[in-house]
Amino acid sequence: MRGRGAASLPLGIGAYSISLYRIVADRAEAEQVKFSPLGTHFAVLFPKKIEIYSLSLNLLNTLETKSRYNSLLFAEVDLDGLPVEVLCVGTEKGVVEVYDVDIVDVEESDDEKDIAEDEEEEEEKEQVTQVAEVERIGTLVGHANR
Repeated sequence: MRGRGAASLPLGIGAYSISLYRIVADRAEAEQVKFSPLGTHFAVLFPKKIEIYSLSLNLLNTLETKSRYNSLLFAEVDLDGLPVEVLCVGTEKGVVEVYDVDIVDVEESDDEKDIAEDEEEEEEKEQVTQVAEVERIGTLVGHANR
């Protein structure tokens, strides 16, 4: 006989799939969804922007361009002996832009805490806000002999 946890796992996966579908379906021009190697976040590719989301479906960061993004890929690479998660983005300009993506917790400012306390006094649980710090660490350019 299965325990209660085993029965709720498929329900949780189904609810998550429906929420992810709504993110992509609401934006009809979404072209790709890729998850990070660590499984902590994912990116949605649009023609002129990339949105990075947490697994709780909170928008963490947005990359935008004047030209077009064609493809994206998360990879884990070794930089100076440390594993680093990078986002590689193929562009219409014929280059691949490489970004370091760090998911960090952000503390609320005192003003935000006061507002949150006034609005949600009964909620004692501290909520952690996350953002994706995205820094371009390289650009891969092909040869010019065409």
